[in-house]
Amino acid sequence: MNGLNQLNIIGNVVRDAELKNVDCEGVATPRCRFSVAVNETRGNGEDIVTYFDVTAWREHATKIAPWVLKGRRVYVTGSVRLNQYISNGAVRSSLQIHNPTVILLDNKPDIDIGNIGEVVDDDELPFG
Repeated sequence: MNGLNQLNIIGNVVRDAELKNVDCEGVATPRCRFSVAVNETRGNGEDIVTYFDVTAWREHATKIAPWVLKGRRVYVTGSVRLNQYISNGAVRSSLQIHNPTVILLDNKPDIDIGNIGEVVDDDELPFG
């Protein structure tokens, strides 16, 4: 019987998402990585920040990468893994969310669409 591994977080993107193709068994596969900081205030007023690394793959990676920018508030849900590695001789750990669903929670403008209030002559319109 399989268990349930699901984590839900709301936080702020630490830096712009990194999208690159990585070699997966000889196939170039898109991978998007970014980190989310989750702030928590304890009862004694102490502020704690927990960082989560997020990894999306394939088509999902290419779809979300342009929208995941530093400072954006996001809701992320996915399976969590504990990654342990050695850095400068010390064992380190990071929490990683894989195969995420990412929902943008703020309304920051993403694309410069120009001056949408520009006046256009009816004769210049491509339809009648």
